[in-house]
Amino acid sequence: MKKSEKTRLRILEATQELIKEKGFESASVREIAKRASVNVASINYYFSKKENLMGEILILLSEELFNSLKENIESHGDQLNIESLGLKIYDVLKENEGLHSNFKKMLFDSGIMSTKRVKEKAENGSLTPGHTFILDFLKEKESDIEYERISLHLWGLIDQALYLAHGAYGEVNGPLGHGHIYVRDSLLKSIQDFEKSFAKDPH
Repeated sequence: MKKSEKTRLRILEATQELIKEKGFESASVREIAKRASVNVASINYYFSKKENLMGEILILLSEELFNSLKENIESHGDQLNIESLGLKIYDVLKENEGLHSNFKKMLFDSGIMSTKRVKEKAENGSLTPGHTFILDFLKEKESDIEYERISLHLWGLIDQALYLAHGAYGEVNGPLGHGHIYVRDSLLKSIQDFEKSFAKDPH
């Protein structure tokens, strides 16, 4: 590996470490440079601006989440139905709460989302790993349904549940005062209700 490639990789690794330790908002260019043992000018040289660097991190986080989902979902094979798939996606992302939380915050940053590499990934759907698994599952298992509309709706239910359960384990409350178990049970009921509705009227 060339020296330039090693330096670029070191900057990416240092940025990932800082985000995981302190959160996306706390990862300043100066602190990243210090952690990577480079100067700020080196970060500008390899990434032009902070948004490009964070865009690369966003892509890496999406790949990490995707691989975690893939490993957990594929291990269950044909045992999954739409309800168990939804709960499995919720559980995996909840277990990776710190990673998923930073990922979501970065998705809402307009500067990061406007970078070329991130735009390309967003256009092919690879920045929404949870939605991707639902869409692929419906295409394989169901017929005569509007895959995109239904998969987006189901992913919305899971995404909202993850927000409500943020920081909630057992008796620890999330934003609305509900524990993780309550939110998970509510998600299951919502998926079941929605499944019944699109089974009756797929269009």
